[in-house]
Amino acid sequence: MPLNYSKWDNLELSDDSDIEGHPNVDKKSLIKWKQRDIHEKREMRKVHILQLNADIACNKVLEPRLKEIAKEVEAKGPSQFSTLVERFQTNPSPEAPPTNAPGQQTYDGMLLTLMLKIWQEAKADGIDKDDPRLAEVLVKGLQKHVAMIGEHQEKLTKELEQEEAEQKRKITSDDIHEGFDSHYVPPKPAPPPVKGAIPALPKKTVATTEFEVLNPKSVTAADAPTSSSDPDDELTELPELTPALEAFSHLPVRGYEKSWEFIKEHRDVIVPGASDALLVAAFTAQSDGKDAYAKKCVHQSLLLQYCEKLGQDGVTVFFRK
Repeated sequence: MPLNYSKWDNLELSDDSDIEGHPNVDKKSLIKWKQRDIHEKREMRKVHILQLNADIACNKVLEPRLKEIAKEVEAKGPSQFSTLVERFQTNPSPEAPPTNAPGQQTYDGMLLTLMLKIWQEAKADGIDKDDPRLAEVLVKGLQKHVAMIGEHQEKLTKELEQEEAEQKRKITSDDIHEGFDSHYVPPKPAPPPVKGAIPALPKKTVATTEFEVLNPKSVTAADAPTSSSDPDDELTELPELTPALEAFSHLPVRGYEKSWEFIKEHRDVIVPGASDALLVAAFTAQSDGKDAYAKKCVHQSLLLQYCEKLGQDGVTVFFRK
């Protein structure tokens, strides 16, 4: 299958090594001139496209307003024309095209300039303010400029399409976009265990040395450990329910779907000591005569114990079954 390299025809390089010029001109200088020419044309095209977009947006605002003024003058006569001119002169709206150009003229200022021009054209044709033809002349002048704006708008639109097509004709560095990007997001820290939870102690391995004796029974009786109760080994603090565990304990018995959704939204339910805290809450509720709540606590405690016994991913395994 032949390879198709046609897509590289649109690649524009400013340091093309195949450039040919006059033998008396240094090739490095010629490449630099070509680079500067390409970049200058790109910037000029960008500025021209921005200007065309601004002009089109401005005309989209002025054209309907000018049509409305023509309708009002046609309906109410020259007095409406004079009223609008006076309003634009004394109380113009601050609304203007969104550009950073210094001294940007407002839309009302543009309309005022246009209406004064129409009035001057009417006076140049010998139309006085008391002439009965004044209203007709003013309306025709307004409609004429509406048509001119429409024609100019079409011209600007075609020119913009041509400039954008020329801009897209060549592949430049501006067309390079970042496709895939990956950032490392550190996992959320594991929630702390329940207050009063019994920590899991590692099993201690003690190395013992056995000696062969003549009377093993007497040695066994002598080495028998004496049972002594260490007060430090007694449990001094019972596990307590966290707010999440308390809400978890009120879920209905055998409501596995609700329990699964709750666990997915609250990671601090699967923590060391959670099942013990639920059993303590069940004992307290049973002592207070709250049998239904005690049953819920026992059910949720057993649910957590089963998930723990199924391994590291025990929660998912349990609820899938």
